[in-house]
Amino acid sequence: MQNTAPFQADEFAALLARLPSDLDLDRLAIEYKAIRRGRKIKTGTELLRLALARGPGGLSLRDTAGWAGILDLANLSNPAVKYRLDNAVDFLEAVTDQLLTTASASQGLHWTDRTIRLADSTCISKPGSKGTDWRVHGVYDLGAGGFSNLELTDGKGAETLTRGAPVAGEIRIADRGYGRAKAWHRFPGTAAGKPI
Repeated sequence: MQNTAPFQADEFAALLARLPSDLDLDRLAIEYKAIRRGRKIKTGTELLRLALARGPGGLSLRDTAGWAGILDLANLSNPAVKYRLDNAVDFLEAVTDQLLTTASASQGLHWTDRTIRLADSTCISKPGSKGTDWRVHGVYDLGAGGFSNLELTDGKGAETLTRGAPVAGEIRIADRGYGRAKAWHRFPGTAAGKPI
């Protein structure tokens, strides 16, 4: 059996304390229809906790359902956990987007009028799969010390510079698989032939 360590009550409280004060999990959960009736999972905070236990916590659906019951979070069946997490995809993407926006808005370490970002992707395969099932595309901001954009696509999602909005004066570093002239036109200065 896999050795997993789900978020404990004190660790989850510490995680919540690190989130931006303007991040309203309840509003996002309702806005993105992750919570509709609120019978078992009533808040965005509870839904985030459930998702973290299942995803990064490494729990199976059965273990997640049992864990939620032990913590008095909710009494859920395995299919109920899956249903709620399937409906939470847009909510979790909105939370991630807001966290990335907050992180990239900081001044960080970059010099005035210049931002250096790295773009790359990685392939993920289901157990037993013979090909790529998903791709995670990331743009990492060296000055801010964190990701400014993350996207999950199916296996056909290509590497492209069009992932993650460019900023004026940005230098984006990527491997040659990203070298398509059409995508370069999104970057301020390059489309008009001006130096960056």
